[in-house]
Amino acid sequence: MNTKYISKALIVILVIIIGFFTIRFLDQKRSAEIRENKDVEVIDSQDSSPKSFEWKFEDSDSLNLDGQPNTDVFVEVTYESGEVKAFLVDTQSGGCNALDSADEDNALGSKNAQCYGAGLGYTYKITKGEDSYLLKRKQFEEALPGYNSPATEYEVISEIKL
Repeated sequence: MNTKYISKALIVILVIIIGFFTIRFLDQKRSAEIRENKDVEVIDSQDSSPKSFEWKFEDSDSLNLDGQPNTDVFVEVTYESGEVKAFLVDTQSGGCNALDSADEDNALGSKNAQCYGAGLGYTYKITKGEDSYLLKRKQFEEALPGYNSPATEYEVISEIKL
């Protein structure tokens, strides 16, 4: 009698696990398709040069496959003229936050940002190009013991022209 309940419980747990990984796989596939179809957005310069950058995050109007709101990733640019303008950089299915750390090549003392959900995440940074600021993204995976996740490089996803 106990083995009957244990078998049913194991089947329920297995169905939940399979469902979780199926939802995560479909969500990653949809996010990848969106990113592949998105060209690098070029944002026109203002009358003055950027003075600082700050990451902002808001719940998106769209839902991820878990039924939770996606997160819109914005960069808020403060210009030398005092004008502040926010630009949508990306939309992610996980939660996001600004990090206390920065890479050596980050522009104007900007910090990195990170979005993460169910084993997959993205790190963002802003660097200075020749005639623009480049908004970059790099993918990372949560590695299981014995699995070496692939190393990825930053890719340019938007640019703010000077």
